[in-house]
This record gives sequence, C-alpha cells and structure tokens, in this order.
Amino acid sequence: MTLPPATLHWVSENWDAPAPAGLRELMSAELAPRYAPVEHRRVRAPQPAADEIVVTWVCYADDVPVATASLRRLPGRSS
Repeated sequence: MTLPPATLHWVSENWDAPAPAGLRELMSAELAPRYAPVEHRRVRAPQPAADEIVVTWVCYADDVPVATASLRRLPGRSS
C-alpha cells in the first residue's frame, strides 16, 4: 500500500497538551495487550511529572499528530 505524500513538521508543545497526551494514550492502548502476558514481571518506572519534562515535540503530517518525543530531566541532575 502506498500512502500519498504528506507534509511533516515538528512543533514544541506542553507535555499535557491534547496531541501528545492523545498519542501516549494510543501507544498504551496498542502496547498493553502485547505485554499483558508478562505485565506481572515488569518493573515500570512512574510517569514523569510535568515539571521533569524539559521539552515535548509533536510531529504533524498534514496537521494530524502522528508522533511525539520528549526529553526528561533525570532526578538528581541539575542540567
């Protein structure tokens, strides 16, 4: 299947803005069934607090959010 070309652009957004939050929800919904058989063995790090996030980007394809990435400040690090 060939998709038509799309215009991609990255935008800096807040961690809890609708686009990145929605993409994280979609990711969790997709991955949860895949890892359900081993969920009891996983040690999961807590979600970062909003003040730990340094920057969040969202990639838009023709104004539709398709990807997100964030950088997080690690605990105990000042820079």
